[in-house]
Amino acid sequence: MIILLLSILSFFILDNSLKQAGAYLQGLTMSLNELKSLERNAAEREVLKYNIKIGYFFQLLDQHIRSSKIFGLIQQSSHPQTWFLKFNLNTEGNKMILSGKTPTFETLGQQILILQKSDWISEVKLQKVSISKERNVDFELLISIKPGILK
Repeated sequence: MIILLLSILSFFILDNSLKQAGAYLQGLTMSLNELKSLERNAAEREVLKYNIKIGYFFQLLDQHIRSSKIFGLIQQSSHPQTWFLKFNLNTEGNKMILSGKTPTFETLGQQILILQKSDWISEVKLQKVSISKERNVDFELLISIKPGILK
């Protein structure tokens, strides 16, 4: 009979210990989930912060003007007998002053026509023209570049 009483008493003690262990395990699980959600929230805030920085970077990239593109465009639109000596590029106003020399007025006219037909230029104005000591035609052109070409 003592064994039966000890067995029943042990059963209740073990059952109570099992319930306490289950409650303790459930508390640990809840604490772990809270920590995970805190870590997840911190990670989400960090990702959001970097996402905002990336957005700013792409805005800057969209506004960036690649003025070096102008060299290839000038090369494509150059007459073989024209020498460009100097240019001044204003990217804000999409204007360029291009100075150079040609052997004849006819070559200068052809150069201006080539530039006018270029798909990256909206307008070409001859600002200065003169004849040098070497009998070359010196010129200065004001060129309006179409918006968005240098982006």
